[in-house]
Formats: sequence, structure tokens, C-alpha cells
Amino acid sequence: MIRHVTSFQLAMVVVILAICPWDSHFKMASAVETPQPKIVCYFTSWAFYRVEEGKFLPENVDPSLCTHINYAFAFLDSTSLKIVASDPWADLDNQFYKKVNDLKLLNPKLKVLLSLGGWTESGSDKYSRLCASASARKAFITDSVAFLKRYGFDGLDIDWEYPNCWQGNCGSSPKDKNNFVLLLQELNAAFKQQKPALLLTIAMSANVNVMKQAYDVPNIFKHLDFANLMAYDYAGSWSTKTGHHSPLQKAYGETDPTASVEYSVNALLALGAPANKVVLGVPFYGRSFTLSDPAQNGVGAPVKGAGTAGAITKEPGSLSYYEICKSLKTGGWTTMMDPSAGPYAFSGDQWVGFDGPRSLAKKAKFVKAHGLAGIMAWELSMDDFKGLCGSKYPLLTAINTELKSTDATSSR
Repeated sequence: MIRHVTSFQLAMVVVILAICPWDSHFKMASAVETPQPKIVCYFTSWAFYRVEEGKFLPENVDPSLCTHINYAFAFLDSTSLKIVASDPWADLDNQFYKKVNDLKLLNPKLKVLLSLGGWTESGSDKYSRLCASASARKAFITDSVAFLKRYGFDGLDIDWEYPNCWQGNCGSSPKDKNNFVLLLQELNAAFKQQKPALLLTIAMSANVNVMKQAYDVPNIFKHLDFANLMAYDYAGSWSTKTGHHSPLQKAYGETDPTASVEYSVNALLALGAPANKVVLGVPFYGRSFTLSDPAQNGVGAPVKGAGTAGAITKEPGSLSYYEICKSLKTGGWTTMMDPSAGPYAFSGDQWVGFDGPRSLAKKAKFVKAHGLAGIMAWELSMDDFKGLCGSKYPLLTAINTELKSTDATSSR
């Protein structure tokens, strides 16, 4: 027998539904979760060869502090134009590919990508030849899918520095700009057919002149999950004066209006990049200089050249954060804070500009305020990963804390 529902009964149902909380299993299907900020961490296999406290292994990674790990680097074989391991002894014999991917057992949400390229790989014509040939692209894509699956990677990060601007020399091959779009379009189509789909990202120059000549910005972003903007190295051993190499805003005393993270981000967005696919790159190292006159030690002071190499990283003009914090802790250094650009320190004729926890927290606030996708860190082995100056991973922790903060003052 069919029972008729009276208007009173119907009204009561409406009232009950209105006042009773919904069980979590019955949330509205249209509800959309807020995307979590990306924290992309580069793992560099060559840090394995450093000595003492600088030796960095897969087990030194804290996978809870990263959403993505980019394994740097694989190379492109110049003849076959296919991916090859850059260091088979570390990558394969010592099982670094496997060990880094096994970090997903500790953080099941973690994604591990293989990063192809790098600065030293970008000086020849091989990436240009790959992008220009339809048959080479097809073979590369087929082989790349197999390579990534063979070693358990979740995607590919392409760090070609840069299309048409090989190692910064723009005009190298003007057709690269359009051909790079073709490679990304075809790669992404193949990657998204996989089960599960493979991720595709790139590392991009933050130099506005390079951006314009290397990238068809609106079209490359159509085929990317996101892009990592390398917003550092605005100054370095090639400079004639001291300068912050990754200033959030133009540093006091800086004469170049384009030399800031803020300028680069705004320029990239103006060129058509969607903010929610832009990941801001930050450095875990400082750029150092030898002052011409120790009495002139501010931003913009004249320099003789690169600063003295660190005892562990052994690269003139560059110091890891753990080398910097150890020096500051030992004493003899004066530390200054430029509120627009970040900290710098000097001792005698040595000068270094760097990012610390406070300046990185400020960059994380900037990311949230501008609706960017997250932060990329170059690179894990440069943070104080062993806690030589205090707690482990102070830089990466500061980024996590601020990006995950729901403080209303931190976001737009």
C-alpha cells in the first residue's frame, strides 16, 4: 500500500536535515578540498661524495617535509637522445633510485620524479635536436615512460637550461621555443594515458629576458602539472659588487629593478602563467664574494671576485646553509638583515648573502598571498640536515610551518 506524505511530514524532514550535522560520509559531492601547497625537494646524487658532515644519503631525507622529491639528475644521451643514468654507480649500483623511491613507504603521499638535465647538461645542441625531430620525440617518449616505470618514478622533471638560451646564451636556436611546446604536449599526452598518470614538470629561468626568449609561456603551462621557477642566482661570482642572490624584493642599494623574486614572479604571471601552477624556487645555499675593501661591506660593495670555498662543498662563491650557520655560530661574523631582500653576513674580506628561516618564512607568505602552487628547494643536502647548528632541516621546516599555517594574516 502506498502511503502519502503530508505537507507537515515533509516540513519536519526539511527541519531535521537543516539542524542535524551531516556525517562525514555524506558530505556534498560538490565540495572541493583546498589544494595542499607543494613542497618540491631536489635530491642531488653527487652529495654522496662529500666528506664528513656534508655526506648526504637517501636515508638523510625526511620525507615528511616534502610533497615531491626531484632526483637530480639523469642525462640525455647525445647519440640516442634517450634518458640515461648520470652516475650508474650511485644511481643503480648503490640503488639510490630505489632508496629514494622507497621513501614513499614512509610517506605514501610523496611523489618522486626523475629530473633530466641541469646546467652542465645544457650547453650542447642535444635537447634542441630532440625537440626538433618528430621521430626523436616519439622514441624519447616511449623510452621515457619505460624508464620511469622501470625504476618506480612518478614522473619527469625537465631541467633544460634553457630552450634557445643554452646556458643563458639567448639566440642559440630560436626554433627551440616552439619545439619545446611540441615535446611537452606529446610527453604529457603519453604520461596522462598511463595508469596511474605520470607527472610532468619543468625547471624555469627567473631571468625575464630568458623567459621571453625561451618559453611560450601560455602554451607550455597547458601541458605541465606545474613549473619550478628557479628564483635565485640574481648575483654571484660573475658580479662586480655584492648582492643578494635571491632577494624577495629589490635590495637596498640594488640598481637593477629586475633583480628580485617579486619582479620575476609578476613577469611570469603577466606572460600568461597560471599562478596555481607556479612553484617558487628557493636556495638552500648562499652566494659569497671577496670584498675589494673590507670597510665597504654593504649590499652593492665592490668585490674582487668569488668568496672562499667552503670546507665541505669546496665551490668558490657558494656556501651551503650549514657552512654559513656554522661560521656564524663560531663567531667573528657580523650579520645584517635587509627587510626587503634577506640576511647577509661579512667577516674581513668575506661576504655572503643567503636565505635563513625567517626570510624563507617570508617567501612562503608571499607564495600564499599570490596564490602560487608552493615552494621548491634547491637542494636538500645544503640545508642543515644533520642539525649541526640546532634542529635538523631548519630551512625546510620553516617553509613547511608557514605554508601549512592557516593564520589569516599569512594569506590574501
